[in-house]
Amino acid sequence: MKKQLQLIIAAILLTSFTTYGQDVGYKFPFEGIDYEVTSSTPPTLKLLGPTANASPSGFPNLTVPTSIVVLIGGPAYAVTAIEDNAFEGKQLERVEIPNTVTRIGHNAFRHNLLTEVTIPDGVASIGGEAFANNPITKVTARPPVPPGIEANTFSDRGQISLVVPWGKVRDYETAGWTDFNIREPDPFITTWAVDAADASITIPINGSHAYDFIIDWGDNTATTTIATNDPNDDHLTHTYPAGTYDVSIYGDFPALYFNNGEHKDKIQKVTQWGDIEWQSMEGTFHGCSHLDVTATDTPDLSNVTSMRQMF
Repeated sequence: MKKQLQLIIAAILLTSFTTYGQDVGYKFPFEGIDYEVTSSTPPTLKLLGPTANASPSGFPNLTVPTSIVVLIGGPAYAVTAIEDNAFEGKQLERVEIPNTVTRIGHNAFRHNLLTEVTIPDGVASIGGEAFANNPITKVTARPPVPPGIEANTFSDRGQISLVVPWGKVRDYETAGWTDFNIREPDPFITTWAVDAADASITIPINGSHAYDFIIDWGDNTATTTIATNDPNDDHLTHTYPAGTYDVSIYGDFPALYFNNGEHKDKIQKVTQWGDIEWQSMEGTFHGCSHLDVTATDTPDLSNVTSMRQMF
């Protein structure tokens, strides 16, 4: 009888916890940060801020998770919002925000030590003073539709270089992103040489990554937009008269992948790394016997997971 009573009580507690854990408004800590369930269908979370008397994982660098499994065996809850005042005055030096986030609240990252900020694709609104009182010098805004902001979302706009998606400068300015030093991303530029006997080049991509980029072939022909991870896509190939050409790439281009393959002897130089956010350098220039890197800027390797046989 006692054993049966214990099982009944355990079942009641488990059922109660499971229901409560998935209810809107349920709050819980995860790796030193508090979250709140904002929806069960679809399952979403709001990041509230650091847990009291806890040090969030990685501080003073912060990587906001894309999602969290609230209960064992349950669904993953996407982190879609960062609450007002979440990390105000917490001495953060770096923050990485996932594409799942759509709203960044008022004062969310106010008064920290951030020098660069990337606004991910999914963000639709950023509250007042969200990034105020930081020594920010560069903001990379990735959303194709400019997020809503307020006049005081950023301090000292005139000191900030704002990089927006290619062709979106006017859209951002119209949406209130004014007084920044606004520009489009600097392209990744390479120099290629072709002769009359073999006058085409193919941009080698890595099929394990997602791409969405624009190619300026450097011969006054129309640019080409690529949104495929198929290395055999015909749009990656271009034919020239014999000569030397500068090829510029803008957009999401996570990896170049010669890997000792075809056309490796046609690339001659890397003259600019640009604002490309690389994800892999594995096999990038492997076998490129004529390559000379003359670029004076530095590639963004912050997300690179492999440099195996880069050259």
